[in-house]
Amino acid sequence: MGARLVYSMQMKLRHIIVVILTAGLFIELILLRHLHNPPPAVVSVEASAKSPETFAPKWVKKRMPVSMPMLQTNTNFYGRLKQDGYRTIAAEDLSEYLEKNHRNAASLLAASRVTGDRAFLKEAMEKFPDDPRVALKAYCMGSPDSRDPAETRHQWLERLKKSDPGNALGNYLTVGDYLKSGRIELALHEMQSATGKANYDDYSLDFLENAEEAYRAAGKSELEAKVSATYSLLLPTVSDFKETSRALTDLAGQYQASGDTASAQA
Repeated sequence: MGARLVYSMQMKLRHIIVVILTAGLFIELILLRHLHNPPPAVVSVEASAKSPETFAPKWVKKRMPVSMPMLQTNTNFYGRLKQDGYRTIAAEDLSEYLEKNHRNAASLLAASRVTGDRAFLKEAMEKFPDDPRVALKAYCMGSPDSRDPAETRHQWLERLKKSDPGNALGNYLTVGDYLKSGRIELALHEMQSATGKANYDDYSLDFLENAEEAYRAAGKSELEAKVSATYSLLLPTVSDFKETSRALTDLAGQYQASGDTASAQA
């Protein structure tokens, strides 16, 4: 129960962050529109006979002009994002970014994400097999050259647990992996290990920040980088946890039906 509460809090926090980022970006767009089209001033009949410069409000004269290209750029970006999606980065546009970061694990994963090129993921898997973020992505996306996907995914889960032993994420994912293969006892043992850990991290914030950096390095504006990174943030483990939850519920029901109340409660 404690692990479920931790997981629930983590999910809520992540959703709140995404909502805040998205809301902030839309507020920025609304403000830009408001500044470009200010509300009309209310003037008297006498004043209307005067020249516009005479009765124009002071704030209209003093405010800094907002360039139409800026507003047009932001509006067009939302349109492109809706129509074309977020993968608009070519691999060659990230050459300098990758070299600057010495093609480390974070930069390779970000490059794979913003370009959709699995060659970057493969390079990260070969160079940094003990990085927990690489292990998670390899588990979720699968090895490009794997002939036995199920076994390969399990191996990456073991790497994830070994590289980040205090994180319950790997254990929870392994529970589902064992349940799918019918290894019930191992699944329940893994569940006990997971509930004994207080930390849960799926590295979403790391992936978000690294993707933003990659988009900016490729020439995208701050607005484009933030929206694209948020829009492209995938949560593949959520569906795995839903399946695991249903499987555990069914298993508890089977124990209960057979009269094994202790196992059902466990």
